[in-house]
Amino acid sequence: MRVWIVVAVLVASGDGRADVPARAPACRLVRPYVEPMYFLGPSAGLHRVGGGLVLRDCSGRERPFHARIGPTIHFANDDLVDTAYGGEAEAGLSLSPVWRAGLRVGFEVGAKDQYVGTVGLRFRAGDLLVLGVDVYGSRYRSPPNNFPLPPLERRWGVMVGAGFEGKVGSIIVAAEALIVLTGIALASH
Repeated sequence: MRVWIVVAVLVASGDGRADVPARAPACRLVRPYVEPMYFLGPSAGLHRVGGGLVLRDCSGRERPFHARIGPTIHFANDDLVDTAYGGEAEAGLSLSPVWRAGLRVGFEVGAKDQYVGTVGLRFRAGDLLVLGVDVYGSRYRSPPNNFPLPPLERRWGVMVGAGFEGKVGSIIVAAEALIVLTGIALASH
């Protein structure tokens, strides 16, 4: 279902059109961001949404820097950890007028003594596409099979992912939130 949301938003916004050359994002010193990311690894999948502030260097340097900081949430996943909340920080440099690269760290904590920590690289194209590679370590409980709680397990691995930022990322997160809230409302009746 999320794939259809992404395709519909890209088509409607015109940001994903191949016949329109990518343009460098306008330089704003501080701006908000919302960023959905989807990760896959050999033993885990993860849907993370981050939000917060982007700080950019608008001084006109040849390779300006950028920084991001904000809260994150990732959704329940039997392979990695239950739904968890945390934070992320990223710092990086512009590689060209359109491409930026950065180093990202994040940490999220879930219920029942669970956590996941990540360190990774991000490659950003304009204000649209985000590609990422994360190394993660997690502590989680397998689905309950004994009482009161199953033992904690540790897992390490690498995940690759893609996501969206800018206008498209905000629209995707809003559409996902609407679907979740509609599901909650329907389930309560």
